[in-house]
Amino acid sequence: MSDRQDVLLLSALSKNPNTPAEILFELGAEFPQQLLDNPVFSLLPLEYPNLAEAIPEKTLRRLLRCDRVPRFLLEQALLKDNSFLRLIAGSRSTPVDVLERLSNYQGFDVRASVASNPKTPIYLLDKLGQDPHKMVLGALAANPNMPINLLEQLVERRSLFYVRQEVRRILHAPTPPTDAELRQLRSLISEGFRLDNTKFILPHRHPQ
Repeated sequence: MSDRQDVLLLSALSKNPNTPAEILFELGAEFPQQLLDNPVFSLLPLEYPNLAEAIPEKTLRRLLRCDRVPRFLLEQALLKDNSFLRLIAGSRSTPVDVLERLSNYQGFDVRASVASNPKTPIYLLDKLGQDPHKMVLGALAANPNMPINLLEQLVERRSLFYVRQEVRRILHAPTPPTDAELRQLRSLISEGFRLDNTKFILPHRHPQ
């Protein structure tokens, strides 16, 4: 049997409701979406009330990265350690109400994952701009969906004196900043928050 036939067979097994649960759990590490789409998956909590504990960690991580994660599995995974919380906080498929809960989490690494998530709504990004931890602020600055006006407010509010003038110069130049300049700006501000004691000078713009 060829490798391609093997893959097709294993994929079919992961979608087959008659495949034993233990085998499904192992196959899910390679075929996570097929496992979630398996009609029997929604019934598994009847046999495994704490499904997130029954599923191998490798498989669970792959499932949590899928586009459509069942709410019951998501809620159980939220009870696991910070590495799972960071994964959920950074996932584009995580519901907004869960992101909101995680934005209040005690661990700064989880809040930073919410801050870096491109799907985090603007009101939460604005709220996280008040966060006391520099890693959260750095993640905010690097988020491509952080509005420029909020980014500028963040720099002003947090007294990043070593980048403030450069940010003003680029954002209020006679010509709008290019996409490349904005990406570089976000990157340098993010790094400035991360180190917080290093002087960063943004590159000067060439005259238009």
